[in-house]
Amino acid sequence: AAPVVGKPTTIETVFMPEFIASLEECERELNLAPTISQSLAAVHYDSGAKDVIAYLKNSADGIVVWGGETAVHAYRNDLPARCRMIVFGPKLSVGIVTDQAMRETPADAIARGLADDVCIWDQNACTAPQICFVQGKSNAETLLRSLRNQLPQATRRLPAGDTDPDQAAEIRKLRSIYEIAAIRGESQLVTSGNSLDWTVYLSDNTEMEPSPLHRTLKIAYFDDLDALK
Repeated sequence: AAPVVGKPTTIETVFMPEFIASLEECERELNLAPTISQSLAAVHYDSGAKDVIAYLKNSADGIVVWGGETAVHAYRNDLPARCRMIVFGPKLSVGIVTDQAMRETPADAIARGLADDVCIWDQNACTAPQICFVQGKSNAETLLRSLRNQLPQATRRLPAGDTDPDQAAEIRKLRSIYEIAAIRGESQLVTSGNSLDWTVYLSDNTEMEPSPLHRTLKIAYFDDLDALK
């Protein structure tokens, strides 16, 4: 098999090496040649390591990028004509809670599932919602109150990872903005207090916004499902 080099995100350094090791173990158990496991490699380098990126671009037949504009441009610029690039964009997932769901399912049950989805991988996976759309402001407020109880429990089961300085600064900045909005009666904010373990805020803005991740969840309320199209 052609060799494949994978670069995990700087804060997600465990899964890929363990995944490759598990493939190697499966090949041994099945008495297979280690064809797949030995064709994979996980490497770590800073996103600003231009010399490493240049070497990879000049050596690869194809590059697949998950990320925002900065990451895409880093690999697209000066890409050799023989190297094909496939872009999937940033990891982004959302949740939707309708009025019917809130009537039929206890708010704590919805909040428990949402809290687990947010806490697994600290939102560093495509399945972890960064924004949850809730039909009706009162429903959104109810879900926010339930999350205030469920997120601490989820965090005890799944302790939060560390934040880098830039990520911590973005979380504090977002908290400051919504603390002021809450004082003005324009929003609501619940957090893990002095720690940065989790942050949830209420908003009437249904636009997608960049998130600092690390269990930072936006609850956006809407009236009609057509408004989300």
